[in-house]
Amino acid sequence: MKFIMCTFLGTRFLELRNREPFKNLQLERDVDLESDPPEVRYCLGKNVVEVLCDLDETVTTIFLHTSQYKDFCLSEIPFTSSRIEVAHLIGFKPTYCGERMIDPDLGKCGAWDRFDLRDCSIHVQFKYGSDVIELITLMRPDVAP
Repeated sequence: MKFIMCTFLGTRFLELRNREPFKNLQLERDVDLESDPPEVRYCLGKNVVEVLCDLDETVTTIFLHTSQYKDFCLSEIPFTSSRIEVAHLIGFKPTYCGERMIDPDLGKCGAWDRFDLRDCSIHVQFKYGSDVIELITLMRPDVAP
């Protein structure tokens, strides 16, 4: 399966920004020179989509949030999908996975699955204690942890 949002990984941010439905969303930009490596973070809409770029504005990571995901669908993985359905939609078992936990710094963290494809890595975070998707992260393979 080809994931449309993955096609923006490795492109300039403006290629994503100039497309529907992104071009009409409110935009916030933040530059973090202290991170390693330094990055530019864009927030589109009210926490709908976050995009991480390198300092050349090339997209490295895209975060798709469930909380504000009501007006349009950006992913071939519906946020209503269960953990088993996600693996079925992607077409294979997760490359890596983790169970829910309570982190001393982050608090409650839900289970997660990561699928490494040729063009991108897809990380699906589920809500703590449920089988509901909370966040989908798309990453270039060279930046996936």
